[in-house]
Order: sequence, then C-alpha cells, then structure tokens
Amino acid sequence: HLRYRHANTASDGPGDERCSGTRLHPEPALDADTGGVRFASAPRRSTRDRDVTAALGRGRAWGPTVTQLVVGRASELAQIRSVLDDIPGGAGTLLFSGPAGIGKTTLWLAAIDEALARGYRVVSSRPVEVETHLPFSALIDLLDSLADAYLGGLPDPQRSAVEAALFRTTAERPPDPLGVALGVVNILRRAAADRPLVLAIDDVPWLDESSARVLAFATRRLETEAIGLIATRRTTDDARREPPRLFAGLPARRRVTMNLGPLTLTETNQLLRHNLALALN
Repeated sequence: HLRYRHANTASDGPGDERCSGTRLHPEPALDADTGGVRFASAPRRSTRDRDVTAALGRGRAWGPTVTQLVVGRASELAQIRSVLDDIPGGAGTLLFSGPAGIGKTTLWLAAIDEALARGYRVVSSRPVEVETHLPFSALIDLLDSLADAYLGGLPDPQRSAVEAALFRTTAERPPDPLGVALGVVNILRRAAADRPLVLAIDDVPWLDESSARVLAFATRRLETEAIGLIATRRTTDDARREPPRLFAGLPARRRVTMNLGPLTLTETNQLLRHNLALALN
C-alpha cells in the first residue's frame, strides 16, 4: 500500500495555484536530481488559451511552445529527439503505444513541444469514440489551418474534392475519395516545403474511417518530404503486436514504435512531488 503526504507550502506569489494549502500545479525550478525534463524554456498556456482551444474543437494548429514536464522516460525522450532530427531529411512516424494511463499523451505533448521549439509546424487531432462515425472529422482538424494557404494551388478536381471533404463548400454528392486523397498529399507536400510539418494524432484507433483511409494513402506516398506523423494508441495485450492501419503499409525503417511500461517507484514519487506536492512514505 502506498501512503501519500501533502507538502504544504507558503504562497510563492500571484502565479501560485493552491487548494487547501496544497500546490496543485507548481512551476518548479528543476534540480539535477529531479528526473524531470523540460524540452523548451517557454511559458505555459494560459487557462484562457486552453478554454479557447476547447471551444474551437479537438484539432489545433499549435502556436507557442507548451513546456511539458516529463518525469523519467530518458530513453523515450532521446528517441523523440532522434525522430525529430530526421524529419527534415524525409518523412517518418513515431507511435506511442500502451495501456490507458501509462503516459502516452504526456510524451505526445512533449514531442509537440520539442517540434515547436525547433520551428516545425504542428497540426493535431484528438479523435474520440463518439466521433468515429463523422466522415473526415479528423482530417478537418488537421487540414483546416493549412487549407487557406494551400488549397488554391491544387488542380480543380482535387481542390473541389478537398473543399467538400472539409465542408468548405456545398456539394451535391460525396467527394471523390481519390480526389480527396491526392489533394491532401499535395497540400501536405506544399506545407512541408515551407518548413517541416508534424501531424500529431492522439488516439489513432478513434480516427473516423474516411480520415484514416486518406491519411494511410498519404503516408505511403510521402517519403522524401519533411513530414512527421506522431501518434498514440491505447493497446490491449492482444493488440500490442499489430500496428494500427495508419502505419501498416509503411516500411519498418520509417516506423518507430515505443511500447511504454510503467514508471519506477522513484519516478512515481517525483511525479507526485512535482504535480501535486505529494510524496510517498
């Protein structure tokens, strides 16, 4: 059994968030022995920014970096840096895989943080189960911020198909799947030609079918472009060995999969101390 003790602290000033004497979200100055890693020295997002993001939907074109504290995971953090190092030289993918609560999204956010610190463009989607029946919902998350800049240069059939898929025009019939797929490939190529591009997807099993097909088509055709796909997948023991369909057609040299295990007891103690001002006895 684990017992927790509160580390009550005096207020550090206006930025100190407190509840019943316990600091809930401290901004620690990390010492060498904490095991915590900050990828970039940048301010946290404000509560207002988080609220605006939620109001606009689950997709986002990320702006200023979001400093993400990661406890432990030294090898995983090194692998993130290695994958991002390689993106300017050609497309690659990174998948965080593991059971619920293991820390997949924390590392996914840390990877976004590092990509932004390098000046990469990041677009994201965080699909959920109830949206799996909504066609192209994840694609809208990912491409909405790119469409204004890159739709106009597409051939007419591709532009019309992508506009219909993104619900930017009224269409008498469903968009042509091949037109959408080709248009998306060309939009991603043009965006990546300006600066490296990262597509970040949290929980790929909940991608809607239409988006999953288009993205799988695109990833098989983007090899030399500076594009990275960073994703998470919740697994069971039976599913651990099978790559999600989005990655299935890619050669092994372009796929990096991290099967995450639990933190050590020491790392868990550090996590509780930094996030909740608690400690294990």
